[in-house]
Amino acid sequence: MTTLKVSLAGTIAVTAFAAAFASAQPPMERGGMAPMARADVETRLEERFADLDQNSDGYLEASEAAAPARDRYAGMKKRMAKGREAMSFEALDTNDNQVVTPTEFAAPALASFDRLDRNGNGVIDEEERPQKGGMQRGQAAMADGASREDVVALAEARFQTLDADQNGTLTEAELTEARAATKEQMAARRDMMVDRAEDAFDQGDTDGDGRISLEEFKTTGLERFDRHDANSDGVISPDERRAASMQRRG
Repeated sequence: MTTLKVSLAGTIAVTAFAAAFASAQPPMERGGMAPMARADVETRLEERFADLDQNSDGYLEASEAAAPARDRYAGMKKRMAKGREAMSFEALDTNDNQVVTPTEFAAPALASFDRLDRNGNGVIDEEERPQKGGMQRGQAAMADGASREDVVALAEARFQTLDADQNGTLTEAELTEARAATKEQMAARRDMMVDRAEDAFDQGDTDGDGRISLEEFKTTGLERFDRHDANSDGVISPDERRAASMQRRG
């Protein structure tokens, strides 16, 4: 499918079905996972299809299927750009001595921690944790229960990775080299996603007509449900959900 190879939609379409299936799942219960009924998943898949079918013609084109992921991708790029600005050499080198110390490097992450720690108890509580979609770089590590010491430890570990000559300070060249390596990694990941995107859309487009009908969309999601419903009782139990989660993690 050459159109997918050359388009942003193709690059991120691989996430469309996984995201749709994820949105069809019930929320996590406190302390565990909720059971998931096949009939409920089918209903949610139908609702999700209607949301994605922007022109309401009963079919999903590649661009429609990829729209939510495209929006997330745009948001991620915006957050990353903001993060790069905050972590620029000029911003980090607060005393203008042309090197960045561990204390200077950790300062942005600690400032972010302090903004989140609204009650000032030195720990990110559940209600203080940032929503995943709104997290900026560095906030992803601030899970429920993360402490200020955890943030410092993570910053120190990252600093050690970037400090190529291990002299205890970072130069602008070291930061530039690290960013170049990150760009290469992102390019490789993007290329991998292009290949996976072709497979994902082709698998959903079971009749090969270049678009995905409601029935094809439901079939893709329900086949995934059935694979995880180990005892075929029409309900994925908490244990089956945990097993599926472990399988995805390898």
